[in-house]
Amino acid sequence: MQQTIDIGQIVKPQGVKGAVKVKPFTDDIKRFEKLKSVVIDSLEHKIEEVSFVGDFVVLKFENCTSRNEAESFRNKFITVDKSFIPVPKEGEYFIADLIGLAVVDENNKEWGKIVQINAFGSADVIECMGKNGAFRFPFLERVVKEVLLEKKQFCVFKKKLGEVIVYDD
Repeated sequence: MQQTIDIGQIVKPQGVKGAVKVKPFTDDIKRFEKLKSVVIDSLEHKIEEVSFVGDFVVLKFENCTSRNEAESFRNKFITVDKSFIPVPKEGEYFIADLIGLAVVDENNKEWGKIVQINAFGSADVIECMGKNGAFRFPFLERVVKEVLLEKKQFCVFKKKLGEVIVYDD
């Protein structure tokens, strides 16, 4: 079975000739230049042109020639085969691989499961759902003990987590 990964989300049409503006989910947007095609809603779309506007990627698909056609892609996720993506370096992870992991402390007490990760600049923010409700904390070395993908565990230091955790009301 082919594994895929989301590499960006289309935020809006760009211009009048059918291009789309993409919020990339990568730390190296130049990777988009190597793409020949992407998948959106299970359909392959060949890429005609790639350019950049600030931290965004602009893609022009073959057979998409107007702003109205590009509008149909708004808010859609762009997917590629996971084999296309470079293997993460030591200590780096795909967000998709972290979603669903159990957050456990050094005493193996489970706090909840990761439901989302947001990049806010200085540190990614881990959003979780526990039996006492939703909570979040920053992905910081002093808080995170280790990530055990094979055990489906995201291990934290209990004391350090207690210092930074924020509960939703």
